[in-house]
Amino acid sequence: GGVFRGGVNQRGRRTGSYQKPKELPDVWQHDMYDGNSGGFRSRGNAAAAPRSGGGVSTSGKLLVSNLDFGVNDSDIQELFAEFGQLNKAAVHYDRSGRSLGTAEVIYV
Repeated sequence: GGVFRGGVNQRGRRTGSYQKPKELPDVWQHDMYDGNSGGFRSRGNAAAAPRSGGGVSTSGKLLVSNLDFGVNDSDIQELFAEFGQLNKAAVHYDRSGRSLGTAEVIYV
């Protein structure tokens, strides 16, 4: 946006020569989780380490957004039950019964 004043518009032009992108590794490796030690990698700060004895917590609460308006409670339950025992899985609706496109998933 805005008014362009003077000369030839240079926007979008490259000033240097083309450079080939860096070579990427074949296998992606998480930069924060070390599967061998059962916890997070230390990055020089204590907040990065898990606070409970290093185990994996199975409880948690998720807010899922950008759902198709046709998704219902049973779809959410079926999808997220694959990852653990659910306490609650529910799509949010407005007063007229239309989906808001969000859902809440709570694991035991």
